[in-house]
Amino acid sequence: MARGVIRLIAALCLIVTACGSAHLPAAEVSPSPQSAEASSSPEPTPEPVAAPTVASAPRLSTTCPAPQLPRSFPSSPTSNRNLVIAKLHGSDQTVIRDVTDMDHPSTVASVNATNWVGAGVLGQPSFVSSSTISYTSSDLADVVRMPLSGSGTSLLAIGCPTEEIWTFRWSPDGQSLTYVLSDRDPNSVFHWHLVSGGVDREIGTAPRECICGEIPEDHRVTLGFSHDGQLVSLVESVQMGTDLQVRRLDGTLVGAEIRGDRYASQVTMGVWSGTDLFFRDKQGVERWTNGTITPFLPGVAWLHPWTSPDGGQIVYAVRGSDGLARVSVVDSASGRTRQLSGQPRDWAHFLTPRYVWYIGDRLCTPLDGPCYVGTSTGKTYIYDLQTGTEWDSLITDIADTWPHGA
Repeated sequence: MARGVIRLIAALCLIVTACGSAHLPAAEVSPSPQSAEASSSPEPTPEPVAAPTVASAPRLSTTCPAPQLPRSFPSSPTSNRNLVIAKLHGSDQTVIRDVTDMDHPSTVASVNATNWVGAGVLGQPSFVSSSTISYTSSDLADVVRMPLSGSGTSLLAIGCPTEEIWTFRWSPDGQSLTYVLSDRDPNSVFHWHLVSGGVDREIGTAPRECICGEIPEDHRVTLGFSHDGQLVSLVESVQMGTDLQVRRLDGTLVGAEIRGDRYASQVTMGVWSGTDLFFRDKQGVERWTNGTITPFLPGVAWLHPWTSPDGGQIVYAVRGSDGLARVSVVDSASGRTRQLSGQPRDWAHFLTPRYVWYIGDRLCTPLDGPCYVGTSTGKTYIYDLQTGTEWDSLITDIADTWPHGA
């Protein structure tokens, strides 16, 4: 289970520092037959589809031309489906899983997006809509939009061959893209961009990651949009510092930027719920509303928060005095919390407003090699918020869920 092993982030970053010319993404999609959650058979290998169209001028080996980006993207039909980008037991194949009916889940597509090893890591694919996903190319210089139908795939060539996209996020309407770009200079900064209306603008900078030493599990670079799509955020904690910025779509700052030393400010783990941005600092979990910050969960050092698809709830993990993580859910309006399973669990995701998926957690051992506090047991579970019951899950890893939290 890659999700619980934070040390893999450093390994992946070292792998992707090699420079190379741009190329089309090694990703394909094809419909897949239905398979039940109780099944453990691997997913079928998808058939090749046509090569994607390139939404930028060709890059030269020594220059990087200004990207030629579309002013708008195809709109997506509305859908009530709950979907997951995941991997299933017995296979490393990326699949799109329909979990709307938990009694009859099914795989609706298989995707050759092989560049990810867990949420929050370089190359992680995500949903643009219920019918389109997005991911970075294998050289991490481009962002790909790919309909689940497999046709009309486009490549947004927004990085140079010597740059890599650290993370990205699409707006709720799928028309704007924000991303963080690293130029691989260890003395440089992260460059925060917003693509909207066919224009790619740098709207800010932030401390960059340094692949040096052990990486704590609260290290994260998180981008997000408010539910109405009018605000975009960056919340990060990396080796070189911490930062929190919220900006309008014109790039102007809302409230104050919070940038500092990672040991002093400890800003990390940001997530939107409605019009508010929630994040963690040394005081606990805070609520950001129109530039004003107020306490939300004082003294709580949450990990890996995830918003419910219908809004109003956030699921998260906290490590106890025994070092093990346990999962709770909080009402974002009232602040009332509820612990789910009493067993060690981490990396929780809402599959639907009723069902939560998470992994088993255990303490690191000397046999694990570099390992911060905890790591995966190799087992995953689904928890029913209505009945309080838990059972084993066929899903072994999750990159994203749809719909995104409201």
